[in-house]
Amino acid sequence: MPRPPFEPNSEQQKVIRSIENLAEQRRLITAQLGEIDAQTDKLIAEAEQLEVPKKRIAEAAKRTRKTVYRHLGKPMK
Repeated sequence: MPRPPFEPNSEQQKVIRSIENLAEQRRLITAQLGEIDAQTDKLIAEAEQLEVPKKRIAEAAKRTRKTVYRHLGKPMK
């Protein structure tokens, strides 16, 4: 026998709305982080073309040198 549909009371509905709001905020932040990462990757590549040392790029990006090399698609020296 199937369960009857869930009908939340006012307190439950308030909590459900709060969860939905937080989920939407997280979705928006995740999208923004993707855009920020893409912009950072472009600037890391530009900095490399301008011969900025990898160590300085890593410091500016708050990333490890290994991560900078990986984003540039190069093996770490």
